[in-house]
Amino acid sequence: MDDLDETARPPVPKFDSEPAQRAGSRHLQAIHEHHRRQLSGLKRMFAEMEQGAISPEEMAAATQNLSMTGNLRRFGTLCGQECQALVFHHQIEDGAMYPQLQRSDELNAVISQLMAEHQIVHAQIVALWEATTAFLETPSDTVRREKLGQAIERLEKTVLSHFGYEEDALLDAIDHYGVMI
Repeated sequence: MDDLDETARPPVPKFDSEPAQRAGSRHLQAIHEHHRRQLSGLKRMFAEMEQGAISPEEMAAATQNLSMTGNLRRFGTLCGQECQALVFHHQIEDGAMYPQLQRSDELNAVISQLMAEHQIVHAQIVALWEATTAFLETPSDTVRREKLGQAIERLEKTVLSHFGYEEDALLDAIDHYGVMI
């Protein structure tokens, strides 16, 4: 599975906007913040288990109650509502937000890069779900626990990097062009 190549990212163009135009960028940041909190909560819970503050069985029970996994039972998606929301978020960006921003030729390379990064994030979501499923089957299995920890770390690192680059690259353009999210 691929990792992000941050060195391959095109430079970030700058756009002017007025404070009254910032609704779109603030909305995108709020969506990103929700996903950051979900990943942070999962990582924190895993660290508590590794430090002995909670048992593997307690981690498994708590993991089943996260929106990421608890909603799997309700939605039957690859990794529950949170993963579905992240995938849906990327689909909206790819299908609605990015085309609106392609009015600027200087954004085309950035948008192509962001769309390629979405594929990497999605592959890592699949890996997280597989590691979570294996861990939940046998919470005391140290190999499965290590794989879960690696999948969490990898996805969090990728998503944080992707969101940071996307915000640096697009927030001003979103406001400049009046793109609503």
